[in-house]
Amino acid sequence: MFKAFLNEEGKKIWGYVFPEGLVPIKSPVPQRAKLGAEFELVFLVHWSALTQEQRELILEDLQRKFVAARAEVESQILEKGIPLRASLVDATSIPARYF
Repeated sequence: MFKAFLNEEGKKIWGYVFPEGLVPIKSPVPQRAKLGAEFELVFLVHWSALTQEQRELILEDLQRKFVAARAEVESQILEKGIPLRASLVDATSIPARYF
């Protein structure tokens, strides 16, 4: 599994979900995504690799942020994923079996 190592700013934003600063991601290569009015490089959080507690924390936070029903938030996560800005990451890890 690939992981992103959060930098200090990333830990301030995501530390409540990932206290050790390690985030499971789908790919170690960032992709361009439109966030708001701007395009940014992002990693996609590997939703199925999260614990139930981590999923709950993210769902609750996004429900508050977007004032949306839980089912709608979860549907959007499953359809589009959760972007993690590359600017919040110091490094990514690649399992040894990929070499």
